[in-house]
Amino acid sequence: YFFGVVVALARPEWVKPASATAAARGPAATAIVFDTSLSMRWIDGSTLFERARDEARDALKDLLPEESANVLLCGASPLPPGAPGFDRRKLRALIDEAKPGYGACDLARCLDLAARSLEESPLAGKRLVVVSDFTANALRLETPPPTVAGPKGERVRPELVLRDAAKDHPALPNRAIVDLKVEPALQVGPRAF
Repeated sequence: YFFGVVVALARPEWVKPASATAAARGPAATAIVFDTSLSMRWIDGSTLFERARDEARDALKDLLPEESANVLLCGASPLPPGAPGFDRRKLRALIDEAKPGYGACDLARCLDLAARSLEESPLAGKRLVVVSDFTANALRLETPPPTVAGPKGERVRPELVLRDAAKDHPALPNRAIVDLKVEPALQVGPRAF
């Protein structure tokens, strides 16, 4: 009896590895949201974008063979990714050919587009994998998390997996243009500035 009280007070927790948890729930349709915004161009030996590309490749490689997937490139003007499929070579090529942009991204909008694409899969499990540096301007914390239609039409939240491309850098330096002057350049021509 005393042993039972001691164990209860200790509040033990049984933790399963992530792979065992995924296997217990079954396969899930997965959307990989790959941040291609300007902040991903930050360089420290290699760019954050290259690290993110490796994370996206690993996320694709970690999928079970029976899990369908798609990739959404999250930049200034994201396009819906289409229905999840099983052509891993096509998805890998999309990741390999992606380029970082020069604009900001809206991760909340990208997550919403990706979540809607998961509704096209008959698999009951739904998963969003976000590969980003998670800059403050990309995240709108006031936006509710995306939901997908469940098996009975109810709204459910998909599993959310975060892969941080900047995990080795606790604080990235912040840069901004704070002043801009435009002056006529008469030596070049009447309409030059």
